[in-house]
Amino acid sequence: MTVKEIAALAHVSPAAVSRYLNGGPLSEQKREVIRRVIEETGFQPNKLARDLRRGTVKQIGLIVPRLYSNAAGEIADGIHSVLLEKGYMTVLGSTGFSDETEAEYLRLMASYPLAGVIVMAVSASEAKEKLYGSYSLPIVITGQNMRTVSSISHEDEQAMYDLTQRMLGRDRKHFVYLGVDKRDDAVGVNRYNGFLKALAGAGIREEDTCFRRTDFTAESGYHRMQEILQGGYAFDAVLCATDMIALGALAALREAGIKVPEEVSIAGIGNEWANRTSVPRLTSARFRQFDCGRIAAEVLLELIEDREQPKRTVKLGYTIEEGGSI
Repeated sequence: MTVKEIAALAHVSPAAVSRYLNGGPLSEQKREVIRRVIEETGFQPNKLARDLRRGTVKQIGLIVPRLYSNAAGEIADGIHSVLLEKGYMTVLGSTGFSDETEAEYLRLMASYPLAGVIVMAVSASEAKEKLYGSYSLPIVITGQNMRTVSSISHEDEQAMYDLTQRMLGRDRKHFVYLGVDKRDDAVGVNRYNGFLKALAGAGIREEDTCFRRTDFTAESGYHRMQEILQGGYAFDAVLCATDMIALGALAALREAGIKVPEEVSIAGIGNEWANRTSVPRLTSARFRQFDCGRIAAEVLLELIEDREQPKRTVKLGYTIEEGGSI
């Protein structure tokens, strides 16, 4: 069904139907006739074509590091809770944690008449800040803090500091840290800095700890912990950049017959749903991921309405979910 066919059934001109659909001036008589025909036929106007004529579409680009992530899912739920109510759809791109793919998706999305883009960024380098700041397209970043665009991030350093302090409170003295690539400022750098800050306050030096780099998977955490155990390093505390890493490490400890928390304390960040099935349940810092997505969407819509809005920087807090692993 087309506008011309609706016009023929209503015995009006196609221009009159277009004015009706776009909220333009029209007599009440014609408006009622067109409304009745549209209702009877179930006609759905082509919103994309209409928006393209206006120079933009009610679609938002959403760039994520991976699809199988509890955090990404919660953030996306928060984003959609706002956008759907405002009549926006999302165009999704998954980067596989690649800065290059992230930049390419942003370039592609900027070349289309999208209203704006939300990026769950994997890093925040100076070069990336410059790149993002060069776009006129409204952009909001989640998970990292950038100086050139609006960003919604978390208290990563403080969360890891608090978890480490809880282990120090258990009189733990020999620490392992399972972290990620330090190109990731939030997860790779800030969380590790929180760990080191807490240890420094207790007189423990970085060189007296054991650091192993992992990726974001439980499998990686499992294998790194196996390597540490086979290497004979003596430890009584394990801090992990994410819960998935911690769950893998916990499985390796359990296989080795090491009791948690009696012999070794372990904790992570993320409060993954899988924590509920681990034995013992993992102690974790829970971030406000849904709120992160919701606020990101609200900030983006403000920028779409007024591109002169000042850059927003929002830091969200956290709660420590006690699980019995410290």
